Order: sequence, then structure tokens, then C-alpha cells
Amino acid sequence: MMERLLEQLKKDLGLQEPLVPHDDGSYVLDFEPDLHVAVYQHVDEVIRLYCKLAPLPKENCGEFLHTCMVGNLLGRETGGASLGIDATEQNLCLSYCLPSEINYREFRDAFEDFVNYSDAWRQEALLFAELNSGN
Repeated sequence: MMERLLEQLKKDLGLQEPLVPHDDGSYVLDFEPDLHVAVYQHVDEVIRLYCKLAPLPKENCGEFLHTCMVGNLLGRETGGASLGIDATEQNLCLSYCLPSEINYREFRDAFEDFVNYSDAWRQEALLFAELNSGN
């Protein structure tokens, strides 16, 4: 099911690269040099969208994480997705779960929203780091 949704999305977006699963079963769609969205299906059949956004700021990281927590509150500033940090605790990430029985239109709309929120939070993290770099 997920592969069918991704093939249609790839066609609609005009992406030419073939969709090849990674070792973990995820598919990655690249939108900018630094914006890569992984899509994979959990064992419980939920479709998960995941994006590593940017390195956590080195200066005033606590302040930035507070901003992220406020953004997470009730999904107000994330479109229902969740901000978090990756396993290395070095990068800000965004993730979102979709039901496996989603139709294509709902999937496409959710995917588009996810990419937009990912880009917005990536820009937020990079700007915060730049403004707080002490240079």
C-alpha cells in the first residue's frame, strides 16, 4: 500500500529518481540539498514520515528546545507532527504517523503539509543558531 502511494506521489511531483528502499525499509524523497523526508511503514502498519531538520544550536540550546516544546503543544505549530531529537541527540527532527488505510489524496495532502512544516522548522533552527552563534 505505502509503495503505491509513494509511486503516485513521485509521479505527481515529477520526481525522476527511482524509489529504492533503504536497508531499514524506508524510502527517502529529496526536496532540497538539506531536506530529505523518509517514509516507512511500522510493524503495526502505521506509515511514518520522518525528517532530520538541522543540528541543534550549540548556544542557548535550552531556549531553542523550549521554543520547540511550545511548537509541539497540541500540534499547533507542527501540523500535528512531533518535534524531537535524533538518537545521537545532535539534531532536531520532525515525525508524523498516518494510518495505513489512508487514501492517496489524504496522503498527498499530509505529505505536503509535513514537508512545509519540516522546511519551516529547519529554517527556524538555522536562524536561531545563526543569531545565537556569538559571532
